[in-house]
Amino acid sequence: MKMAKPSERDIDAAGDLLSLLIQLDRGDYPNLSESDDVPDWFDEDNFDHLRAFYDAVKSTLDKGPGYPGRVIGGMCYVIMWDKNEIVDPNSDTIDLHPKLVAALKQSEELAATQASTSAARDAVPEEAAMLCESDEQRLELGRCCAVAIRALKAASSAASQAKGGE
Repeated sequence: MKMAKPSERDIDAAGDLLSLLIQLDRGDYPNLSESDDVPDWFDEDNFDHLRAFYDAVKSTLDKGPGYPGRVIGGMCYVIMWDKNEIVDPNSDTIDLHPKLVAALKQSEELAATQASTSAARDAVPEEAAMLCESDEQRLELGRCCAVAIRALKAASSAASQAKGGE
């Protein structure tokens, strides 16, 4: 399922709505401006309080028109929807689905293998590569050359250090 990605403005507006709902849940007066010049508690029977709550909610909608669909809908109907297999259904926290974790691990392993294969292939002198009959032989020769090159570099480094220590 595809859905529009929320913008930074959408996320900010959703954060404002969340703040209002937390204030309301605690019984506090809805106050996005964090002004001290407001009542301490919310009276649901007071028209002015209800109007202030409406105005505050409406201001979040004006700040990010359509954000509830992109932020709330995106989370509920895209990210958390089991059929999309994005989140681990057996976890109490928002963790990647085991299939995604396995795919990322495979991708990292493949990248490491490709890097070492490429390095091994690059280590084969062109003349030696022409003597090989198959890619497998070239790859094995490349691995051997890479090991030999690393050994020579280590020996050279050790020799340099030994000379410097005399």
